[in-house]
Amino acid sequence: MVALPFCQRAIQAQKPKPDGYPEKLETIGEHLRARRLDLFLFQKDVAKILNVSTCTIENWELERSFPMKAPPRECSAGSLVWKKVRLVCD
Repeated sequence: MVALPFCQRAIQAQKPKPDGYPEKLETIGEHLRARRLDLFLFQKDVAKILNVSTCTIENWELERSFPMKAPPRECSAGSLVWKKVRLVCD
């Protein structure tokens, strides 16, 4: 069998962002949601890692409340660092 010449090519494209991915990363909640989705985690997974309820994660993402380790302030894009148990704004 002979392979056709175009069979040697691979098409590469960027994977689309999941539903609910924030368009702009301006607030702590948007950074949290984006990072969670980048890691393919559910809210319940993050809640278990951080030992909080899923409602707490939802409230953080919707800016209803804020994590105690990260003060309620704006972070520049990319300055939010996800660590296993805490959030830090540099």
